Amino acid sequence: MNTTLTIDQVTEKFLAERSINPNSKRSYKAFLTNFWMWCSANQKDKRSLTAVDLQQYRQHVIETYSGKYSTSLIRSVKIFFSWMAEQRYMIHNPASGLKLPKLNNQFLKEPLNEGEVLRLLGLFDRRTPKSRRDYLIIRLMLIAGLRCVEVSRINIGDIQTKRGIPVINIQRKGHNTKDDFIAVQQLYKEIESCMFDLDDHSPELPLFASSSLRNKGQRLSAEGVGKVVSKYFEIAEIKSKVVTPHSLRHTAAVTCIRNGITLDEIQMFLGHTRQEITKIYTKYANIDLKLDNKPGNFLAEYYQKLIERN
Repeated sequence: MNTTLTIDQVTEKFLAERSINPNSKRSYKAFLTNFWMWCSANQKDKRSLTAVDLQQYRQHVIETYSGKYSTSLIRSVKIFFSWMAEQRYMIHNPASGLKLPKLNNQFLKEPLNEGEVLRLLGLFDRRTPKSRRDYLIIRLMLIAGLRCVEVSRINIGDIQTKRGIPVINIQRKGHNTKDDFIAVQQLYKEIESCMFDLDDHSPELPLFASSSLRNKGQRLSAEGVGKVVSKYFEIAEIKSKVVTPHSLRHTAAVTCIRNGITLDEIQMFLGHTRQEITKIYTKYANIDLKLDNKPGNFLAEYYQKLIERN
């Protein structure tokens, strides 16, 4: 390392310069602490780590942890060492060739099928403020592809227009500012109805507030949004271990892929920082192609005609 700072000091400087929310910073710190503890346990020189050392850590992570947690551990290390190289604390980045562990399919949430979507949307009569609120929440996740936390963070003042088109300013997961937006012209009638039900339209107030007696008027948390969605899943008899509220976002992405929308467009739509994340959704489109089995159907028909001609 080309610095007199200690490892702890460099780590704190890295965390201080990350433009992310406090929860994400705590996660980064925990992930990097895991890495430094592994270095100590395996007698690695923290100031002179090599690509081989990092490959050994990757193997340790794969063998010890599973799912998204293992990916988060390796991604944090990659980002940290990339930053170290940018700061000239290291001449070479030993993590440049480090690959993220592949997510096992069991950790991916399944999208809803068309029948399930129809049953879900058919539950709402929209005659009460609560029904209108819940309908808009589900539509925002299904049509705008929002996460529960992104829905929770929407304030009344985030509903604006750009070039005459209604938009909602969005604070994406892991961000500490509302530096993205979604166009919502298809949802504007539902948004207007939901706004009409609110007594106070101060811009800093949440668009989605709790209707319970205990927390009435307070912001509906990300967990609260998830509970709203889960309740309607249960009523619609959408029951599966791999279907969660986040499945609405997956449904939005997979439906776009199945209907020919490009990965670049879907990446921008979902607010992904890397297209590798968006490509995960192509798995479901590939399943559709395998079930359609056009090559097999073609060959069966081809050889049947060959037999008939002879």
